[in-house]
Amino acid sequence: MIPADATIAPATPTNPVEAGAAGTSPQATPSTLFIPFDPEFAFPNTSSGSGSVNLSPNPIYGSIAGSLGATGAGAGPPNVLSAAEVTQSYTGRPVSRFQLAGYGGQSGLAVAAVSTGAIAVVGLKSDGGSVMMIGETGGGAPVVVGVQTSPELVASIRSRFAGADVEVIFDPAPSRLSDVQRGSLGGGNTTPAGAPFDLQLRVVVAGRPVPVGSRDVTDVPTVTVHLPVNPNGAAVPNSGSFAWLVADYGPDGEFIGYLRPQATFNPETNSVSMALPVDQLQGTLFLPVFLTPSWVQSTRASAHIYGSPMPDAVDFGLAGPQFTVFPVVAPQVAGRIKVFNPVTEGYGWINAADVGPAIGP
Repeated sequence: MIPADATIAPATPTNPVEAGAAGTSPQATPSTLFIPFDPEFAFPNTSSGSGSVNLSPNPIYGSIAGSLGATGAGAGPPNVLSAAEVTQSYTGRPVSRFQLAGYGGQSGLAVAAVSTGAIAVVGLKSDGGSVMMIGETGGGAPVVVGVQTSPELVASIRSRFAGADVEVIFDPAPSRLSDVQRGSLGGGNTTPAGAPFDLQLRVVVAGRPVPVGSRDVTDVPTVTVHLPVNPNGAAVPNSGSFAWLVADYGPDGEFIGYLRPQATFNPETNSVSMALPVDQLQGTLFLPVFLTPSWVQSTRASAHIYGSPMPDAVDFGLAGPQFTVFPVVAPQVAGRIKVFNPVTEGYGWINAADVGPAIGP
């Protein structure tokens, strides 16, 4: 989850961008990183306010720009946000703060980028807004994520929490993760295609973060997240398919595993989008994976199928005869694996302790 120290800060105002000479890349302080964008665009020279610097193309950034509607006729150049301030957390990690409200509503996509080890905090406008965030992981391709919020979402939050500021927090390289959080999942059908990143929608009232859930948001209580397909260009396993998994947490905030949310694939931008409830963005890991066919079989005749991985899940009864073979459809969460039950021709969760690996038909 997003470390609590991302909220801390005596402010240290800084101008993190120094313009490069014409035709060269801007030079950046350790807290801000500029990386290649879509070839149709050019980053503005943010120090002098004039001129631009053309950067080499990268289809990943262009795909997210396209998914956010920032390409095509009428689209302006990307608006590179300069950090309003850069602070330091208790653990020494840089925290770069950006404001969508400060970029004047120009046409074009707002872009916030941070370097290895840094966390981005983007303050939203009163009418929400969209931002593409880019972060270095310290290895492999940079993490790229697009976040879209609506005026209805922000207005609903502020009607519930008077005077609230709404922020998106992006940690491209979270630390202190377990092996399971990094992608060592049960079920046998999941192979990590990269490292996880962390994303949070945070509500701040009088300088203090407050928890917010869907019950607090009456209109459009979702945030749309756009993500690239296979951003690291990893080799696809035989019969494998790419997916983004989202962390799930127990009632006390403890990590219990990863779920695969419903996502919409956009072939024109080679990206996926998912509408996530605000409850699910209170500090949430996103993990790129390849899913491959795998099967388990029941080792006990007493094995049951449940409606969810949680302890209070509905019990659907016996799974079937002993040694029934089940196709795995999702990785293990909280001691259960999601399977297709060929006996009932339905989906459900079975205790991992009641099954073993099997060979499919």
